[in-house]
Amino acid sequence: MSDMNCHKVTILCLHGYRQNTQSFKAKSGGFRKVLKNQNLEFVIIDAPHQIPMGEQNPNDEQNCLSWWFSGTNPKYFSSKHVSDYVEGYDESLKKICDTFQEMGPFDGLLGFSQGASLVALICILKHFNEFPYDFKFAILCSGFKSLTSSHVAMFDRLAGQKIRIPSLHIIGENDQVVDHDRSESLANDYFHCPFIIKHAGGHAIPSQASFRPQYMNFFDKLNDYS
Repeated sequence: MSDMNCHKVTILCLHGYRQNTQSFKAKSGGFRKVLKNQNLEFVIIDAPHQIPMGEQNPNDEQNCLSWWFSGTNPKYFSSKHVSDYVEGYDESLKKICDTFQEMGPFDGLLGFSQGASLVALICILKHFNEFPYDFKFAILCSGFKSLTSSHVAMFDRLAGQKIRIPSLHIIGENDQVVDHDRSESLANDYFHCPFIIKHAGGHAIPSQASFRPQYMNFFDKLNDYS
């Protein structure tokens, strides 16, 4: 990745559902440590929506956040929820655009779980030149295709076209939250030449040093696209 190594590579990170900047910083600490000294800077932002008190936020914690909701009474989200209801997506997209404007540019996007699902949607917008900011790659950890009907319609617009943004997909073979088959189909069905890393763990980003060569292989291959 000689071109990218000339400057600090900045990556905008979108946490998962029921997470926030601080919790994702802790959960991704091992992953970021494995990539230490690689001139990478990870910028993590909070989703703009607090999950209301209920089953998904029983203690009414203020830092229990979501990028959008797929159900209501009270508002909730599930990756498995087939729904015509969506609330909060537009505000989240605006926050990401505002972050590009105020803190960018960013070289790449990284998302975990619901955050990865949002990154996939942004990649579709970018494919159609409907996202106004540039980024060179996407990293999707425990990603999935949103089953909300308006999001499904975005995927349907591709009509067999593949997103050509270089993408890394990190998939846990024992993920109990997002089935690994869904993460694989998101990668293979919608992205051109996806770079897939599988691990034996669950709903997490592997942080063992043994994964470092695979991570670096993805960054090195970015030169092939430039």
